[in-house]
Amino acid sequence: MAALKDHQSASATKMLLLGNSGSGKTGALCSLAGAGYNLRILDLDNGLDIVKNILTDESAPYGKDASSRVSFITLTEKMKMVANRPVAVTANVWARAMNMLSNWTDGEEKLGPVATWGPNDILVVDSLSLLGVAALNQILSLNGRLGQPPWQSDSGLAQGLLENLLQMLCSTEIKCNVIMLCHITMLGDSVTDADGKTINDVGVRKGYPNALGRSLPRRVGQYFNSALMVQSAGTGTSVRRNILTSTNGTVDLKNTHPLRVKASYPQSSGLADYFLAIRGALPQALPLPLPPSL
Repeated sequence: MAALKDHQSASATKMLLLGNSGSGKTGALCSLAGAGYNLRILDLDNGLDIVKNILTDESAPYGKDASSRVSFITLTEKMKMVANRPVAVTANVWARAMNMLSNWTDGEEKLGPVATWGPNDILVVDSLSLLGVAALNQILSLNGRLGQPPWQSDSGLAQGLLENLLQMLCSTEIKCNVIMLCHITMLGDSVTDADGKTINDVGVRKGYPNALGRSLPRRVGQYFNSALMVQSAGTGTSVRRNILTSTNGTVDLKNTHPLRVKASYPQSSGLADYFLAIRGALPQALPLPLPPSL
């Protein structure tokens, strides 16, 4: 029988990081690079500008070596205008993303399969919603309907692809940390009326990870033991961003050590603070002081 102290959560964190667009999810990653973790980012949003600008700034708020610990591959589809609407003309993102997980290679950089990475490595997927779009494009392309409205069966197959990936990444076979960045979608309950017709968004609406369809968002959380949310308040120079670790409002959150984890942390250091709270140590000390938010 395995000892409880040897549970995999002692060395690997599988996390959902939720937040609305512009809340500061991507910028929050900087603290982990500053704390000594190796970030390997699947960048589907093409939105790493803030990570690049902060970590390479001459002020080096997270240390001069932080940027060297970030690897990324940006994956986007080729688009064109057809009948006055943009449509994808390639469906390469899903296959390229899976190839990177099978053997992370980008030019001279060769990091091997994700299954060989360790507790100081973090796979980041930015974001779940566009990963779902990539899965749907993959299915549409295989069925010869890329650029056309999906059939219900297409959506079901794409959801299966995406959910199988979540199951793999959060399995015990993957020893590294995983952070899945997610936008939030608001969903109500679904009920069936007397005629057998489904009525959606009944009752109180709750926030879920934005994924394909209406049923998958409700299941995403079961694959991750940590679900945190970045929340911003204020405007302009007065904006303040925090990372919440306990359920707030309509979005269910969870953390793996409620006896140690605070209810919220500053966004600029919050992810490193959270890893320190649940692990008891970081690969290296995070430089301080840091700005309150980025």
